[in-house]
Amino acid sequence: MKLLLAEDEVDMSEALVDILTYHKYTVDAVFDGEEALDYATIGEYDGIILDIMMPKMSGLEVLQKLRSRGDRTPVLLLTAKAEVEDRIAGLDMGADDYLPKPFAMGELLARIRAMLRRKEEFTPDIVKCGDLSLIYSDDEYSSYSNIFGNAKTDITDEDKDRLIASLKSLNENSDIEDVVNVDEVIRYFVVHNFVCNFDSYTGSMIHNYYLYEEDGQLSMIPWDYNLAFGGFSAGGGGSDSATQMVNYPIDTPVSGGTIDSRPMLAWIFADESYTELYHTYFDTFISEYFESGYFENLITETENLIASYVEQDPTKFCTYEEFETGVDTLKSFCLLRAESIRGQLDGTIPSTSDGQQEDYSALVDASSISLTDMGSMGHGGGTPGDGDRPDMSDENSGQMPGNGERPDMPDGDGGQMPENGDRPDGSVGTPPRID
Repeated sequence: MKLLLAEDEVDMSEALVDILTYHKYTVDAVFDGEEALDYATIGEYDGIILDIMMPKMSGLEVLQKLRSRGDRTPVLLLTAKAEVEDRIAGLDMGADDYLPKPFAMGELLARIRAMLRRKEEFTPDIVKCGDLSLIYSDDEYSSYSNIFGNAKTDITDEDKDRLIASLKSLNENSDIEDVVNVDEVIRYFVVHNFVCNFDSYTGSMIHNYYLYEEDGQLSMIPWDYNLAFGGFSAGGGGSDSATQMVNYPIDTPVSGGTIDSRPMLAWIFADESYTELYHTYFDTFISEYFESGYFENLITETENLIASYVEQDPTKFCTYEEFETGVDTLKSFCLLRAESIRGQLDGTIPSTSDGQQEDYSALVDASSISLTDMGSMGHGGGTPGDGDRPDMSDENSGQMPGNGERPDMPDGDGGQMPENGDRPDGSVGTPPRID
């Protein structure tokens, strides 16, 4: 069995290599995160042991990058940290196990053996997690245990039969308007694909969403966007990562898989009329929320509302300067993302991954920003300050700037653009008929 060991403490690394080699493992040892990612990318390993705290790139960032690429090699995390948050973050990102330091060598060996046994028992994702992808396999309830076992309401066999029938039609791309709330789902993916959240249904982890079903009709409810704006796939967060995320193609918006492997998304691109509606909603979203100035006004208003609280908060997890940089980076990212999507809609920028690989000359340059300025998997590192809560009693402090009024969005009436109306409330409407 061949292992990759990433541990920056030389004495610890040498001791682990000696013990693992004695127990008949072949070991490649590296001493920083960038080396670990390079070795894991080029080599083939039965298992990877990652120290969380490493120079150049943390173990969590290495794990994040590997999983975003679809690499399912078992990973054991070593950490000197006692915080539960770090363990949860690693497990949620796809780590197979963790071991806090200091540890007994016997326990390490036992955990490695258990991790490698699970790999040998592994079944392909399409079988093991097909129901998470909303892939229809058969009519057996047991084939959808991840869905039924995590239902948020009491369900009957009739409910199960209805859902399975809907999934079958969805996968066969038949009776789409009967089994999918077309308007709601397209709206969901427009915003979801804008923010580049790959810790989700469109990423390799295939989670962090709620499936809503009513009378056989399916829709998606968003959940957990902590790693949006490229945070889950950012790697080191450099300029290349920022440019890639800003220009992420809206017509091939899946990371770690194909569109066909995500049936709830695939139907949009299987029919020109649905694709056209998707583009129409994207056009409205970009023009009304970003090109109108509304977004810039909203983020400025929000920053003004909370800035003094952040500055004086003794429990904050970043410095005030990091907060200001994060706000500026978020604003820049979204405006550059809107610029790229406008080009993708107009045809001046390729809107598929293949197209962008063939011609990247027109991509929007985002080298001026770093994704990790908006946060990273290592969490914030600022030192808490002190001071009292600021006085926010000024009744004008939260007023909307005079320009950039809140935009309207299309209603659920067949995808038509309203002449006027309220901001969308997210309510479920009648799905449009698109002939």
